[in-house]
Amino acid sequence: MVAVFRELLRDRTLSEEDRQRLRLYLIEKYCESGRLREAEAERAAISPEAFNAKEVMAAAAMRLAVAYTQAGQLEQAVRAQEAAYEAARSSGLVPLAWKTARALAELYAALGRVGEGRALLARLKDELQRQLLWAEGEAVQTLTRTVSQIESTLAQLELIGKPAPEITVVKWIEEPPTRLADLRGRVVALEFWAAWCPDCRGMIPHLRSWAARYEKDGLKILAVTRYYGFNGREVGRASKEEEERFLAEFKRLRELPYGTAIDEGQRSFETYHVTWVPTIVIIDRAGRIRYIFTWNENPSLCEWMITRVLSESASEN
Repeated sequence: MVAVFRELLRDRTLSEEDRQRLRLYLIEKYCESGRLREAEAERAAISPEAFNAKEVMAAAAMRLAVAYTQAGQLEQAVRAQEAAYEAARSSGLVPLAWKTARALAELYAALGRVGEGRALLARLKDELQRQLLWAEGEAVQTLTRTVSQIESTLAQLELIGKPAPEITVVKWIEEPPTRLADLRGRVVALEFWAAWCPDCRGMIPHLRSWAARYEKDGLKILAVTRYYGFNGREVGRASKEEEERFLAEFKRLRELPYGTAIDEGQRSFETYHVTWVPTIVIIDRAGRIRYIFTWNENPSLCEWMITRVLSESASEN
């Protein structure tokens, strides 16, 4: 199939937009098979002439950043993600700029470059606040929401290296009551999630795999949600008791190797500045927050964070 699409690229009657889509397909296939040099060559060949060129460049670079992370090459992943962010900023699309910036800040944090991530997000926040001065209509809502999300992420970066605050729980579902303080000596992946959230459901296979692979090394997965009134179909329709029964059934149907805690109101979410789910907080054996991962289509980065902390002895923490 790759050969077919490469042949199609030679068709001079092909529109530039269709050509860009073909290149993205080829980059995806090359990344899936580990042929990253060829993926890079296709990214370099993306024409800047198409009206959506910056979006395509950002998408291609982000896909390469994921592939490099999967290969354990985080420095290369950073370079690709930096290219994605610059393309996204040039596109003028605020959600895309924010998405690429958040992913880049997480990569910086993984490499111990938290200050760079903080500076990056602070610059983007300032830039968007300046745009708010002349924005109108829906743009005001988009900019205001994005600035708020950046502020939450900046607050999360301030938590890194500090003792993990205790979670506040009103109900445990299919999980024995647990305190973070009682888990010292183990590495904790504390996931904030919601059963209605598609991205949270997308994380389940990864979490299930990590539990199976790393529990013997000291990993403990804890999941925290809150009452949404979710009955499996709609939010705001279920009583607390109905939602609790649904969550227990959800665990069994999805064969989750862990249960979930229900937050007291939103206290734990607010303590950890969670405004986006899923968010996974990686806590080391000494009880300190080491990384905070928010779903950005790169779950391999979260696994890298987990294995990095697991590889450390308690004395190193």
